[in-house]
Amino acid sequence: MMKRNILLVEDNPDDEALTLRALRKHNILNEVTVAHDGAEALDFLFPSREADRHEYGLIHPSRCTSATSPKRSAPSACSG
Repeated sequence: MMKRNILLVEDNPDDEALTLRALRKHNILNEVTVAHDGAEALDFLFPSREADRHEYGLIHPSRCTSATSPKRSAPSACSG
C-alpha cells in the first residue's frame, strides 16, 4: 500500500507536538508537513496560486492582519 503524506494545520505548538507524538505512538510513519495557519496550508497545497488567493482575500497573515485577530486576514485592512 502506498503511503500518503499528511498535512497537519495547527497553530498551537503544544497541539502540534501532541499530534505528532500520537502519530508516532500508533506507528503512523507517513511524512508529515506542518502548516501553522490556513495561509501556509494553501501555500503548500497551491504554491502557484498566490495571486489568485490575494484577489479573493485569502492573504497570508504576515502581509495583512485584522485588528481583532492577528491570524485572520482581513481584506478591508489591506492597503492594496
